[in-house]
Amino acid sequence: MPNVMIKKKNHPQIEDIEIADVLHALGDPVRLAVVRKLYESKTPLTCQQAVDGIPNLPVASRSRCFEMLRQGGVLKSEPIGRECYNSLRLKELNKKFPNLIKTILK
Repeated sequence: MPNVMIKKKNHPQIEDIEIADVLHALGDPVRLAVVRKLYESKTPLTCQQAVDGIPNLPVASRSRCFEMLRQGGVLKSEPIGRECYNSLRLKELNKKFPNLIKTILK
């Protein structure tokens, strides 16, 4: 099997993120479920780990889900070898929008 590396993902700067970006990213039930799983895990998860338990999710939809969450400034994706680990940008988001994620996930 070839040695495949995942390329580094682009993330918006926290000062460029608007509340509308975050709310749009969270406006889909699948994306919200991924955020909830990341919030509850408290540790970075691979894409597969983050979507485990979400039925009938095609790979293309999964990719788009993580892309939307990155673009909305909600999560950070860090490539490590052949895996991409995702974590919430909770500290950054809490500074800009205090307790927004926690409130939405209640």
